[in-house]
Formats: sequence, structure tokens, C-alpha cells
Amino acid sequence: MRRLILCLATLLVVVGCTSTAATVDDSPTTPTPIPALPLLPADDAKKALLTARDLPWGWLPDAPTTGSPAAPRLGTYQPAECLDLRHPQNDLRAASARTEITFTGPRQQILFETIGSWPTAQQALLQKIDAALARCESFVMTPPDGSEEISFRTRRVPLPDVTDAVAVRFDVVSEGLTDFNVHVVRGGTVLHLRLPEGFDNAEIAQLVSKVVAKYDAVTK
Repeated sequence: MRRLILCLATLLVVVGCTSTAATVDDSPTTPTPIPALPLLPADDAKKALLTARDLPWGWLPDAPTTGSPAAPRLGTYQPAECLDLRHPQNDLRAASARTEITFTGPRQQILFETIGSWPTAQQALLQKIDAALARCESFVMTPPDGSEEISFRTRRVPLPDVTDAVAVRFDVVSEGLTDFNVHVVRGGTVLHLRLPEGFDNAEIAQLVSKVVAKYDAVTK
């Protein structure tokens, strides 16, 4: 009996030693590509733009335009990161699809709306604006031609009925002027409004709600 147990133990050791070892595949894996987001077609973008009926009396529209604009002359900002607040799309590559409309007001003010689409999500744009707004309650910009510095003060404009959006008021202290910059993100599409002075907070919030509603109407 003892001899039989010894033989069985020896057999188990032999089997264990001769079994095939598990192999590990340590070859690099190819990351799964992120699907591209659909771009907003130009015809739909034009339908989503504001019209004169959406604005107070006296605002006259130009014909909508498409394509990339000329690179703006930005000047020098102090602190430097406040460039991200004034021109948050500056370091984005050109939109894959872009449509813009400009309105001229009764006192020759300029208002424009731009709808730009990228194949990737643009939520980081709002995070960049929020971060810059926290650091740039006031800043100075020196124009590209090196002329006199322009001083700004900023504050957020509330948008209670719109998500994924940020509106900033810029008071140009050195010139006694005011304008507003609004960005709304929907996936890979950015809705951008630049408004002159003359609009109060409630009017801006109402106008942004119209912008979003018109966009939603053509994308549903």
C-alpha cells in the first residue's frame, strides 16, 4: 500500500513538471479609435443662425458666410493666460465646417454669431474659459501695433436656462465700452456670439436660449 501511494505521488510530480506553461501576450495593443462626431451641414447651420426677427428692432443682417476667417491680430496680454478668455478658440485648429452671420445695429454696433463644427468633442473649450475667468478679473492688452494699453474688467453673465455654456462681460475700462462673448458647446459644435453694449443680462440669456433652440430644431 505504501508503495502504491509513493508511485501515485511520483506520477503527479511528473505530470506537473511536464505540463505546458501559460503564455502571456505582451505585444502592444492598438487603441480603439474614437468615432468622429458628425459635422453640422452648411445648410442646417444657416437655418440655425439668428435672423433679424430674433433681435430687437433695427438690427440688419449681412448674408451668411462660410469658411475660415483671416487670422486675427491678437496683441499681447498681461497676464498672458487672459488671451484664453478674450480669444478662447485661438489655439483650436480651424473648424471643419463654419458658418457666420453679422448684424449691424441702429447705432452702427456690430453683433455676430458663428457656428463651427469639429469631429471631436469641444467641452474642454468651456473648461478653458472657466479657468481663465477665475484668473482674469482684470487684465491689460497691448495692441499689435504697440499703441496704448487697453484695460479690461470681466465678469460672468448668468445663463440660467442653458447648459454647457458660458457668457463673459468685458468692460473696456480705458475706453468706456462694453462687449460680451458667449460660447455654447453641443458635442463637436460651438455656437459663438459676440454682442456689443446695450444688452442687459436678461436680454443676453433670452438671446442665447433662442440660439440653442434654433440649433436644437435643425439637429433633432
